[in-house]
Amino acid sequence: MKKILSAFVVLATSASSAQAEDILSIIERQANVTRPVPPAQNPYNYTLDVILSGKEGKDVTAPFSAKLLINPSAAPEERVTIVSTSEEDYPDEFEQLLKETRDVEKSAEDLAEEFWCEGEDDGLFDDEDMSAEAFTVLSETETEAVIKPNLKFMAEIMMDSEESDDMSKSERKMMKKMMERLDGEFIISKPDLTLKSMKMWLTRPLTMAVVAKLKEMEVSQSCAIAPNGFAYTDTMTMHVKAKALGMTMVQDMDLKVSGLTLR
Repeated sequence: MKKILSAFVVLATSASSAQAEDILSIIERQANVTRPVPPAQNPYNYTLDVILSGKEGKDVTAPFSAKLLINPSAAPEERVTIVSTSEEDYPDEFEQLLKETRDVEKSAEDLAEEFWCEGEDDGLFDDEDMSAEAFTVLSETETEAVIKPNLKFMAEIMMDSEESDDMSKSERKMMKKMMERLDGEFIISKPDLTLKSMKMWLTRPLTMAVVAKLKEMEVSQSCAIAPNGFAYTDTMTMHVKAKALGMTMVQDMDLKVSGLTLR
């Protein structure tokens, strides 16, 4: 009886494995399939929790925290409601975050692009990058895969720009240097190819200018599924360590999105 049961387990496992399609086959099969894209405007208000900390030289900055309510469809000056902050004096990084969210040049569509994990033009699996040759598979199970996209794609994310004919010589040089130092991994669900999380980091320091060097940089992001079925960025962390004019500076930022409310 034990031998029969053992044989049955082996057969069942083999059948299950045979039915599980590998990630590269899924990517190639969906190469010409039009994937649904999230709304051009984010239909949700949400809560944004912010934690900032850092160090400049020997001076360590106490963590600063804030809770914000974001209405991406409101007029720029009314998009952010500050619910609470740990300090009355805002650090420069928090002021910059407020400024970027309230930027009159940033449309509701621009904010939506930042909110969704994969927008219409982000293209982790767009026509150009859909080819299986653009990815290295690090590991996979029946339900998800850990992949490394090509370094050019990751460099464009880090630099927040795409390579184009009007890119300056210095920008092209910086992108080349970034590509030489990047590593990262993306976790993709199977078989729907939804981005679950990503992490990118520098493998060695990057000289930005004669007196400035980026010693460490790591960015991570996780995604959750909104009520409308599309993935949005629910957490993001960034760690940066740089040295300029002989002084070492460290900055850490943690963002968490919650409380999605349909308007």
